[in-house]
Amino acid sequence: MLKFITLQAIINKHWNINKALMRSKVIHGEEHPYLANSYNDISGICLSLDAHDKVLENYNYALMIFKKIYSEEDSNTAILYGNIGMCYRKLGDKEKSLQFYNKSLEIRIKIYGKDHPYTKTTLSRIQGLEG
Repeated sequence: MLKFITLQAIINKHWNINKALMRSKVIHGEEHPYLANSYNDISGICLSLDAHDKVLENYNYALMIFKKIYSEEDSNTAILYGNIGMCYRKLGDKEKSLQFYNKSLEIRIKIYGKDHPYTKTTLSRIQGLEG
């Protein structure tokens, strides 16, 4: 019963996020941070359902928007690179995972420095894959 309730909660959350995504497109257009955040949220739900093709598709939409709005070296971009790296790790693609984690790490070092917790977390994930 608990598994059904959890699955139902995930489906409800996905439905609500999709409705928000459609509204956001109408209100804000195709290239707005709200839309990118919705794609990121949908990816999190798809990841929990092991729908990895949708995860990567939505993360890439969000990444495209953030790169246009902010830049390649923005903290939001670093987060998405890390999320994509995590997805590839779950898929067992160590090389792609490292590629995206390293992009995230480069940006975080530039923004926060080597001793910031975000930087250290990303470095830890890389070391976990390499170790």
